[in-house]
Amino acid sequence: MLFSSYVNAGNDRSIAYAQQDTPGAIVVVSIFEHGKKYVASVNGFGTETFEKTILIDKQYFDSLWVLATSEEISKYTFIPTPKDRMATPQFRTMTLEDSKGMKKQFKIPHSESNKSAEELISAIKDLMSK
Repeated sequence: MLFSSYVNAGNDRSIAYAQQDTPGAIVVVSIFEHGKKYVASVNGFGTETFEKTILIDKQYFDSLWVLATSEEISKYTFIPTPKDRMATPQFRTMTLEDSKGMKKQFKIPHSESNKSAEELISAIKDLMSK
């Protein structure tokens, strides 16, 4: 499955995250600003299908954005090819889109990460559990 499950509305920033802890069970979290609203959308596909929307505040979104755009996270940047599967049990996958429409993709291995990656993933997992 290629990862493309989020919407960026114009000049807004977004963070999209996908994880597949077990084959066939994918969770996609889209965190985005839409005007003056900040929203997290959590979707489960596969063995468990669900969808939930969570309103978050600007300060929380900005703190996630700072982590997602940190130099520590940038070491996981990659350019996907049509053959790449964006959600695999070996990686946590993230796509950022800034206010100018520039996208960056990241693959963070489950087996190795850094403090910024762990903080960001922990915050995203908190959203998943709400």
